[in-house]
Amino acid sequence: MNSDDYINVSDLLSSYFGNEPPFQKENNKKSEFPDAIALKTLENWALDEDTEIVVVSRDGDWISYCEISDRLHHVKELATALALFQTPDEAVQHMIKGLRRDLNDGNSKIFLRIEEEIKDFEWSEAVISDVYSQFEYEEDEFYVELNKCTFEDVPNAIKVTDIDQEGVSVIFSLQVQGTFIGSYSFQKWDGIDKEYISMGNGLVTDNFDESVSIVLRIPNKSNEVDDIELEIEPNTLHFEFGEIEPDWMSGRDNVD
Repeated sequence: MNSDDYINVSDLLSSYFGNEPPFQKENNKKSEFPDAIALKTLENWALDEDTEIVVVSRDGDWISYCEISDRLHHVKELATALALFQTPDEAVQHMIKGLRRDLNDGNSKIFLRIEEEIKDFEWSEAVISDVYSQFEYEEDEFYVELNKCTFEDVPNAIKVTDIDQEGVSVIFSLQVQGTFIGSYSFQKWDGIDKEYISMGNGLVTDNFDESVSIVLRIPNKSNEVDDIELEIEPNTLHFEFGEIEPDWMSGRDNVD
């Protein structure tokens, strides 16, 4: 490919004086001429051939140029670019193989992100607690302390739920061990003063070991963990605590 056949000098100078990618105002713009020539050559060739080009680069100026180009599409990793040219079945199987490896590694980026999402999940939406009390009570807070997450690596543990041009959606389960903690506040009606008086607070705790479904949406053009969409879908946690009471009645010093 001869750049002389595809470079328009006026177009190149217009980009230079207009601070358009890859000519960035804060950089030494003259040093960007080789990049500009290469990028515009690729883009104009793709335009002539009515095709598109995948550009593998971590250079910020190349990334900026691809963002405004209709013909050049950027990815950071060569493996991602190669995966784009596999058949759908090959690409998906390659992705699942890599995901399975990462889920078996408790220190992998995706596993650590999933753990963090489980910790931050709004568990009050997934908890049913059966309680009663001699006092009137209100639920103050439900939360979970995560003890351990384990990927059960069995055949077909990772199931593909959707494939399209943008990416792949999969679902799998983690076995999650943790401690549920519920906080309650208690009050009692004072018939003399005609008002409620606080009877203090109380905590209830219980351990659980449950399967939690994880849904991932993995984009085709990125290997970055932050670009993966993630949903946590736990089963309902059902706890039967029976009668609950303020902590001071159980010997705990937790009176308002």
